[in-house]
Amino acid sequence: MTQPFLFKSSFVEVLYEAMRGAIFPKRDLFEKELIAVPSFGQRLWLERKIAKEEGIFFGTKIVTLEDLMRRLYQPKLPTQYDLCLAIIKELEGIEQEEVKRYLGESARRKVELADHLATLFVRYGLYGTAPHFKSSWQKELWQRLPFDSWHEAIQKGMKSIPNQIHLFGFTYIPELFLEALPHSCFIWQLCPTSGFYSDLTFEKGASGVREFLALTAPLSKRFERAVEERDWDQEALYPPLEESSTLKMVQRRLIELDDEPLNSCDRSVEIVVAKSARAEVEELFERLMKEEIDPGEIMIAAPQIDDYLPYIRALFEKPSSPFSVTIYDLKKGEGNPYFELLMEIVELKGERFEREKVLHLLTHEIFVRSIGFTTDEVVRLQRILKSLPIYWGLNVKMRGEIIPDFEESTARGTWQGAFEQLIEQFIYGSDDLFEKELIPYSEMALLGRWIDACQRLERSLRPFRDGACRTLEEWRESWIALAESFVLPLQRGDEEHEILMRSFDALLTPFISLHELKIPLDLVKRRIEAVMREKSGGLGENLLDALTFATLSSVRAVPKRWIYLLGMSETFPQPKQLDPLDFSLKPPTTQDEGRQLFLEALLSAREKVTFSYPSNELTLPNEGGGSLLLQQIVQLTGCQTSIVQPKRYQESPDSLPFWVPSKTHELVKQLDIAELFRFAKDPHQLYLSKSLKLDLREREILEEGSCEPFSLNALDRYSLRKALRTTEPEVLLQSQSLQKQLPLGYYGDLARDEVRELKREVDSAMKQFGITSAPSFIEFRSGLKSQEGPFFPSLWINVEGEEVELVGRLEGVTPQGLICEERGDLVDHVKNWPKLLLLPYIPHIKPALLYPRTKKSFEESIEKVRLADYLQLYLMGVEKPSLVQPTWVAALLKYDPKMALEKIKMQKETRFSRPSLALKHLYPSLEELDESILASWSPLIRRIYEPLK
Repeated sequence: MTQPFLFKSSFVEVLYEAMRGAIFPKRDLFEKELIAVPSFGQRLWLERKIAKEEGIFFGTKIVTLEDLMRRLYQPKLPTQYDLCLAIIKELEGIEQEEVKRYLGESARRKVELADHLATLFVRYGLYGTAPHFKSSWQKELWQRLPFDSWHEAIQKGMKSIPNQIHLFGFTYIPELFLEALPHSCFIWQLCPTSGFYSDLTFEKGASGVREFLALTAPLSKRFERAVEERDWDQEALYPPLEESSTLKMVQRRLIELDDEPLNSCDRSVEIVVAKSARAEVEELFERLMKEEIDPGEIMIAAPQIDDYLPYIRALFEKPSSPFSVTIYDLKKGEGNPYFELLMEIVELKGERFEREKVLHLLTHEIFVRSIGFTTDEVVRLQRILKSLPIYWGLNVKMRGEIIPDFEESTARGTWQGAFEQLIEQFIYGSDDLFEKELIPYSEMALLGRWIDACQRLERSLRPFRDGACRTLEEWRESWIALAESFVLPLQRGDEEHEILMRSFDALLTPFISLHELKIPLDLVKRRIEAVMREKSGGLGENLLDALTFATLSSVRAVPKRWIYLLGMSETFPQPKQLDPLDFSLKPPTTQDEGRQLFLEALLSAREKVTFSYPSNELTLPNEGGGSLLLQQIVQLTGCQTSIVQPKRYQESPDSLPFWVPSKTHELVKQLDIAELFRFAKDPHQLYLSKSLKLDLREREILEEGSCEPFSLNALDRYSLRKALRTTEPEVLLQSQSLQKQLPLGYYGDLARDEVRELKREVDSAMKQFGITSAPSFIEFRSGLKSQEGPFFPSLWINVEGEEVELVGRLEGVTPQGLICEERGDLVDHVKNWPKLLLLPYIPHIKPALLYPRTKKSFEESIEKVRLADYLQLYLMGVEKPSLVQPTWVAALLKYDPKMALEKIKMQKETRFSRPSLALKHLYPSLEELDESILASWSPLIRRIYEPLK
């Protein structure tokens, strides 16, 4: 054979049978043969087919096309990582103003640009396309890269060639590899048609088989032209195909380039439109539950499966799921315990050292052993740390780095602050700083060892701060030092440990001298992750009878009875583009590759193919929704489209504006009503403390000398008024706690007079309200059976079909209503709204809010169902910042959205609370509040606060 021989078919199984007949009969066991395949999924499929039908086979190796080239040629071809590093180095020497302006001071932007240019340069080499330079610096950059051309590397000659080389399942082969192929090779091409299609063109808006093929097979057309120029020997392997379904009709028409009109007669080709990515996966789960196809014969793929991974795991890996799942393309070398732990430690910086994130490290046996703790000590340590007032941040400095314009002068809620308070507890014997019992002194040694471990952890992570740039050698040393301190086994030598160490060595490149080049952390992490995926798989467990989830490119040309493609939105196959600074690449592009993958999936389906995409407006393909490729499918087949209405969620969490109300929360099983009261007064504060673990509670602090000595501040007055409802002034004045707050001598007499005046105000208001007995409290307790006294059983409220248990204490309860300390305007009603909603559950209590300070009251008959509505509002506010700030709610109840917006803007300019200020820095969308967002909230607020309108 003097030139490669080409076999063509649109069915992988037909190609396999032909290749099997060419390889295995009368074969010398000692002959060396290589089979190159286009994807990892194709390699697995081929290995299983051969093992099942041939048993064990000797001397045959299945590799990727890139691996084949490395085996054939002595010079190692540069990887994209090598090119990226070289470009970063060369960019530092470019003085053109446009480049400097584009890069600025951002190390991340330099990495993104270098990665983008490296992708272009790889394509130039693969497809033999000359770069199109519009500036001198671009040409200079191209020429300064210290690599031989790939073509020159190939021309230097091959190493030893196996007896036979087979390229199996490719729809196209880049020009670089075509030039490099030895004459003694066989190409088994997955070709969509037996006709000539190298000259087909696509015009926007056109329909039909020819237009569809021109759109989806740009790389196959390019390969077809290259084969025609070389005049290779070819053989077509297209068996007769029965048109038993719409899918078979489409495949047959592609083979014959038949433009005969086709009307869909079944659901073998279907399009699914869902509200969100999560809704897509939920619909997939429900469909699979009803299908009778063996899960091992189903392939689910997406352009990037990582986008769907959280939803897949939430549904398909829950205990009640009947499916086994195998997932290709897992990130970060999943499956290697040392690497997973290492990345979790490095990401503590990004996670702000939240307590739960740090405590999660104690669940890793490797980490616990590395810091010298036993299992019993870990249990004791977790119990202690959970009782400490720790939220996030190592110290005040770290918090200042996260919210640069927000000044927090105390270490409250940080790890440093908690340990300082702990020391103070042991010195002074005070327990005011802790909500739970004192920590035994005997545990101090254990805590000391943990503090030492935290300090070592902080020191080890200093090089890994965001935006850090270091040399490759320095990065390698830092990663190894971190690994040796916290994640490596006590006994060296196991395989996973060796893989991790080799990934650190892979940071260094043999191509150019980069000793002084500063590399950002982001690029280093990506390199280590890529090596880990390559060496340890990162491909999940391979189960023959399992559902397969994968990135589309990883399962090219893998035949399955049912292929289900997720994420076929309008952005597919359009790639995300960086500003390339006038670099341009002639076809093929990543967009062309995406179209080719779409066609390969259609050819690989045997009984059914389903295309799914998210659309917030549920827009159909014939209305402009979804990918352009889906619009062509609809025109070609007339296939049916299913619209998935929201099931559990009214709105989609990943498609709504920041402020639009949504029900994406996870229901809590038990809730303290004190949380509802905190939410009513300041939902932003609750969100910061519950979701972000940031404690920014407003505190009025009376500094020495800042006011008259006998004056009582607002906090003192509030506390005194509450106490004076049930206690005489003289008793309060004589108590030790109050004496510490009041001055002595002449000023003390004035302060005592003020206390007595407060008592007269309270008594006068009580008399007007008709309250004769002292206000009491009601406490809802879990599991309580008796209703005697002020104790009641907990409340069980049905929220969205699930029961939520309410517990906690409600103070100021009287037969005439609930005593409140505010003035009694509309804003105060909003603040006390959840308290009013609880009153219908208490017998013999009027549903009224009473305000002794101004002698105002508000009484309204409240339906019990309103408490469930309010709980939904609370759960939304914990999920993301809520729009129900009391003053904002009052504005929406009084005015239309346009006028309410003006009022809110005035309030924001004059009174921006500390929680709202923090949100302003953390979430710039807070400033994007507009009339349309208020209009979307207005119906919800008016329904929940209807009696206040």
